[in-house]
Amino acid sequence: MKDTKVGKAARVAVVHTSPVAVAPVTSFYAKAAPEIAACHTLDEGLMALLRDGAHQAVEARLLATIQGAVRDQGAEAALITCSALEASSLQALRARSAVPLIKIDEAMGRQAVRLGRRVGVVVTFAATREPTAALLLSAAREAGVAVDLREEIIPAAYEALLAGEPGRHDTEVLAAVRRLAAGGAEVVVLAQVSMARVLAAAEAAVSVPVVSSLRGSL
Repeated sequence: MKDTKVGKAARVAVVHTSPVAVAPVTSFYAKAAPEIAACHTLDEGLMALLRDGAHQAVEARLLATIQGAVRDQGAEAALITCSALEASSLQALRARSAVPLIKIDEAMGRQAVRLGRRVGVVVTFAATREPTAALLLSAAREAGVAVDLREEIIPAAYEALLAGEPGRHDTEVLAAVRRLAAGGAEVVVLAQVSMARVLAAAEAAVSVPVVSSLRGSL
């Protein structure tokens, strides 16, 4: 059975592909699971490879990073915080990894399809769109249900966050959440961990459930 949660691993290699993912993940794990020693690694070069669809290169770099964390830091599991990683790449990495390998959004996908059939999805990094849709459709098949995906793709929000304008990012994301809820979504998914910063505000803004990947990854 594949590993989809960090669980009881004492030392975890946390692999980031975006600088804006580091702070929310670090803060969450420090508060929610202080017993876990998280070894954080940021490889920003992976973002360009993901945009270009260079999946084999992405797999090779991620595997090297994970192997290094196991060898040098004694990692007992690895957590990939990038939602743009495709399922086929995750499967290939799991086949070659010496430790359990978790993608941060897998449990979120299962949670979302339990909460509603009309699933709204907010995406701010365009390369995340297809892997997130595939994740949700796969979770729906496993649960024996059919889902209707409704997407809001707002790259300007991600660009604002990278540019040091978190307020503009949050405003864009919250507006997208409201549009999806107003359009009939029964649950709204924040597809990337960088949007976890607005989860509480999003939950307060709409009457439907809003889910993010951080809570479900433990």
